[in-house]
Amino acid sequence: VTNPANASPDPPIEELDDLRPPYREAAIAGVLVFILYAITLARTTAFWDTSEYIATGHIMGIPHPPGNPLFVVLARAWSVLLSPLQLSVAIRINLFSAVMSASAHALWFLVVHHILRYFSKEQSFRLIGAAAAVLVSATAFTVWNQSNVNEKVYTVSLLTIALLTWLAVRWQENLGKGKDDHLLILMVFILALSVGNHLMAVLAAPAIGLFILYVHPRTLLNWRLYVGGAAALILGLSIHLFLPIRAGLGPIINEAAPTCPDIGSALGAVVTYGRAGCEALAEALNRTQYDKPPWLGLERESQAPLFAQLQNYLQYFDWQWARSLQGTNTLFALWRLPFTMLFTALGVWGAIEHARRDRASFAYLFTLFALVSVALVYYLNFRYGYSMRAPIEDRSLHEVRERDYFFIVSFSLWGLWVGMGIVTLWREAAFELKTSLRRASPILGLAVLPLFLNWGWASRANDYAARDWAHNLLMSVEPYAVLFTNGDNDTFPLWYLQEVEGIRRDVTVIVTSYLNTDWYATQLKDLTSPCPQGVDPSIDPSRIQCQRPYTAENTEAAYVSAASEAGDKFPLVIDRSIQVPSKSVIPFTNEEIQE
Repeated sequence: VTNPANASPDPPIEELDDLRPPYREAAIAGVLVFILYAITLARTTAFWDTSEYIATGHIMGIPHPPGNPLFVVLARAWSVLLSPLQLSVAIRINLFSAVMSASAHALWFLVVHHILRYFSKEQSFRLIGAAAAVLVSATAFTVWNQSNVNEKVYTVSLLTIALLTWLAVRWQENLGKGKDDHLLILMVFILALSVGNHLMAVLAAPAIGLFILYVHPRTLLNWRLYVGGAAALILGLSIHLFLPIRAGLGPIINEAAPTCPDIGSALGAVVTYGRAGCEALAEALNRTQYDKPPWLGLERESQAPLFAQLQNYLQYFDWQWARSLQGTNTLFALWRLPFTMLFTALGVWGAIEHARRDRASFAYLFTLFALVSVALVYYLNFRYGYSMRAPIEDRSLHEVRERDYFFIVSFSLWGLWVGMGIVTLWREAAFELKTSLRRASPILGLAVLPLFLNWGWASRANDYAARDWAHNLLMSVEPYAVLFTNGDNDTFPLWYLQEVEGIRRDVTVIVTSYLNTDWYATQLKDLTSPCPQGVDPSIDPSRIQCQRPYTAENTEAAYVSAASEAGDKFPLVIDRSIQVPSKSVIPFTNEEIQE
């Protein structure tokens, strides 16, 4: 790397020494990020939605609405692909999350390298800048913490948005070469397909539209593009047909039971995304079972003042760069403040330099960042943050958990600007000190700070709490017991133990908050009904057939003599022979349930 005084401050693209995307270096960056996530990976399940998604990915079940069919299909395919390695199902699917995020950062490497073409004509400068940006982005607390366990589906959304961003860059580079329309149609397909994972990736659509208007507005006058885009849209949305097809086969986890009487009504619900067609599928896609307050226009009914919601976002932003410093202090800890200010300033500087040198890509990234941060805060309309102070200390005014994962893309994007700010500072320092970039390279160490200052809180390598809790609970009850649960943390780890590890499938877990739904009562009735002659539910344990048996294999020990094993411990169960229940826990017919 040469002295910045010898470099053009704003080099024309045609003068750059290498115009080819650095795919090899991007792949290396992605592999290194994956290794970091693998080292800090959760070895088993975790609380909240982790157990639900691991279980549904394993058995191809239907998770809570809207059902996330793309995630389920991808997670199952990934798990099967890794099965020869003899890894546990939990590790395989947690690795899936790590691979998604690492792949996203390989794409971010390409995007930042492209942007840095406008900063310097030196290839080494651009590679170092891209590496710094990826390192900061990948080690931001929420990004890291969501990438080493499959708690949510947002790493797939992160990959989707990174892929769309890279395709937008390639579209700009291929204008007039006959490939540009094809790339736009591909982007429409990916956007539609990503809806099958989560709606978050759709937030990239307005940014892409603005980018097209900025770079080549006449593209939007091409009618052939709309025809191809419509076909791509329908094809991408068709992933949702997985829901009624799989639901019709009666998987053990079949939330909302989105079955349809025929393919026509299913297609109607898919194409309109729940505005018409099959009622059960439409209700699942619209998340009808979840009440959301109105938010559009003047009718927005705030669950907390907007300034408090924005303060909650800033609280999560404060966590990103030095979470381990005063980690138990969730509200703007004093020791974290200097690092928060430093990374805020570096990000602002990087964004300003980005805007000055490449307005088109800046307009795209700025719009995207605004949508996945401030606009998303307004749309989600959360209550007071879980750890925030409210005017009245009533827990019902707060969210039931921290919600930083919703903003994972914004923290990742800010990390990219921080990386640009770091290499800009590096170059400016060398220039001001009249020295070489090599001698000024200690400044690049700023990119490593989040790695060290987040490790203690981001790592999940020793987190066994959820599995241990679920195992102890299931093993504490007698054969064919009934366990009543109320929320996610009560329920999902039990599902994981039963459906993934095969432990105590004889126990019936009843989610009380689901009991007021017809579909759940019907499933409980079928799952606890005595098995007809010749029917063995253990042959296909992923489907609802009848009462699953108590066996020594699914308890890790034979239930022989409970009283003698318990000794003088209390409470005791009396020593008796094990009898299979003679009737279902739901003593109603399907017709009575529907009434």
